[in-house]
Amino acid sequence: MIELAANPFSPSKALNNMTDHKIISRAKAKAAGLKNYFTGKPCLRGHIALRQTSNGCCRECAYGRMEQWAHQEENRLAIRKRNRRRAIDYYPRNRERVIAKTREYYEGNKSMVLRKQRETDTTAAIESTSGTIVPYRQNKPTVSIPARQ
Repeated sequence: MIELAANPFSPSKALNNMTDHKIISRAKAKAAGLKNYFTGKPCLRGHIALRQTSNGCCRECAYGRMEQWAHQEENRLAIRKRNRRRAIDYYPRNRERVIAKTREYYEGNKSMVLRKQRETDTTAAIESTSGTIVPYRQNKPTVSIPARQ
């Protein structure tokens, strides 16, 4: 009989191997170069499991997030529609806050914003009637775009 390998993030796998793990702090695990460590203490959601050294998250919580996103493909359109509706509803309710944040960002990053605007304006090119590519600002007042045939 062939045994299938268990998912390393499976909660049951983590719970069955609690006695196999030595209690160690995250700092010591980082210093030792370990990918996972075990504190023996419950995480914020109450899981007593291995934790990832990189971010301190318990493996059961990580498994739960993986399970949550595994079904995202099935619900992609519903998620997109919900997010779009939230974005559309957000601006009218928070107009002043959005405007203030935009102004604050602009003032803090004025040179970068202006540089990006200049780059966009000069690189947004259209094809003139002669077939050469000319920067948009130079073309705008004089060139009309012929209808495609």
